[in-house]
Amino acid sequence: MILKRTILAAACVAMALAIAPQVHAQSPACGCQDLVDLRNRMCEARAAAAEYTRQIQMIRAQEIKTGVPVMYTTERYKVEVQPCVQEAINTVTDSNANRPTADTNNACEITYKGNPGACLKQVLGAHESIHVTVCKAWSNDRDKEGFFASLRGLFTDFRDGTTLVDLLNEERTAYQAEMNHVRDELVRLSRSKPPCPGMPVEPPGPPRIPTIEPCPPPKPRPEPKDSNCRHR
Repeated sequence: MILKRTILAAACVAMALAIAPQVHAQSPACGCQDLVDLRNRMCEARAAAAEYTRQIQMIRAQEIKTGVPVMYTTERYKVEVQPCVQEAINTVTDSNANRPTADTNNACEITYKGNPGACLKQVLGAHESIHVTVCKAWSNDRDKEGFFASLRGLFTDFRDGTTLVDLLNEERTAYQAEMNHVRDELVRLSRSKPPCPGMPVEPPGPPRIPTIEPCPPPKPRPEPKDSNCRHR
């Protein structure tokens, strides 16, 4: 069952990233007034993806050492991984930016918190579209196991029974989809007429991708004794 879940997880993540550009096809909702938020999302997503990569490497090293896969549980993720990712995000966060959140529930529906507005709702949607795709794939697989399995799935985390690495790969892919969407929006705004104040102006000639996503030098992470991140 673990092997089946792992194969399905990998297939879901690959499929989700492949269809993620469909989110970009929506009518552009971001304008010059959203530059601070867009750049902040880019920097936070980049820091989160890097931290997920670090966590994946450590977990895989542990699995090789013990010969046992590290299974996902909600509690394990919240205690062992999430504090480390949040800590990495906090090192680059712009306090002036709007920071709404979104989540995908067991019914494969996206919920938004914090009044994201049209622009950030699309950004968060690009991220959550990966989770929605994976959720629907799990749901379809669960449906094959019968009515009671499907009913039980509505009240338990749809990722139960997967490895922790499966989840972290899914999260990293979601942040990559988010970065792709934000980059597309920043490029579009850099070529707007008139250009947004403070953005590079496209020179004459073939279009190029300007330097549009500067991230601040990360702030130091807390000392280990003051950190909730166990895997430092």
